[in-house]
Amino acid sequence: MKKLIFALVFCCLAGAGYAQEFTVTNAHEVLFCYTDKKFEKQLDSSSPTFNTRVQRAGTYFTTPVQEEDTYMQQAADRLLTPEMRKMLKKLEGDHSGKYMITKIFFDKTGKAITSQIIIPKEFLDTFPEKYVKELYNRALKEAFNEKIFRFYTDAELCSVSVALSVTKKPYNREELMESFQKKIEKIKNEMNSAK
Repeated sequence: MKKLIFALVFCCLAGAGYAQEFTVTNAHEVLFCYTDKKFEKQLDSSSPTFNTRVQRAGTYFTTPVQEEDTYMQQAADRLLTPEMRKMLKKLEGDHSGKYMITKIFFDKTGKAITSQIIIPKEFLDTFPEKYVKELYNRALKEAFNEKIFRFYTDAELCSVSVALSVTKKPYNREELMESFQKKIEKIKNEMNSAK
């Protein structure tokens, strides 16, 4: 995947004085991904070994759907300040169907070690850099929820993606599966009638 990299530097007095330096990657001309430069090589998804180093956290299928949905909504609530919510409400209103995502990366101890902030192109000029920095720092305070997710043992890191939408209906796994089932049935019916 071809990447165009733009240098953006934010100074932040986080933790022990580590100044964050972000790389902004434009992968598809529709989404921009802010990655802490310190983790840039490790999180390079075009690397052939990326999938063995970083995997998406698996959900326990025994977990009640509502519990996962509640966790995702609460995580978004913890990440967004009232000012960010106000800004996102306007941006989402102006650009229907667009929203931001925070991808949080956890190590095997369950500690959040870094995060990527994924921003639609339409938000880029309006969403302030200070909010990106604040989102990043808030994401590092998140803890891995072992009741809902599982960490694949052969990976160094795992990621959990949290949708940061204030207008979009919260993700609902049951509704999504029902929608997929309807689409499958429609395709089957069309194939049968074509015979």
